[in-house]
Amino acid sequence: MRALPLLLVALCLAGCSPGEYAAVLEGPVTYVRSGGVAGVSERIVIRPDGSGRRSSGRGTRARGSSFRVPDDQLAEVVHALEGWAGVPPDQRGSEPAPDALAYAVRYRGHLVRTVDGAERDVTLARVLHAITVAARQP
Repeated sequence: MRALPLLLVALCLAGCSPGEYAAVLEGPVTYVRSGGVAGVSERIVIRPDGSGRRSSGRGTRARGSSFRVPDDQLAEVVHALEGWAGVPPDQRGSEPAPDALAYAVRYRGHLVRTVDGAERDVTLARVLHAITVAARQP
């Protein structure tokens, strides 16, 4: 008898699509990649509703485009951001690498920075990956 409520919950969740029960972003997440030999400047913003904006370039040469993150990939971004407030904010390492790409991610007021070649917290690595995959959408 005690297993019946648990079974009912499991059956309900099994019939739902990921977007129906997935957690949502608690505000926009902003990703910036800059630097390198070519002087890269890229900004990605993903909003809680799954809409996103990608821009690159500098000043008057900046160009941008909008995209929509599918529910399953938005859920991946949300999952990757679990524990975000506890991620160390400065992960740039002690040895600056010449022409390295620099990355910054801001979510819920917590900004984390890193560069290519620096050791990264596991959560930060997952977040960087999830955001770049989500932003590949048309």
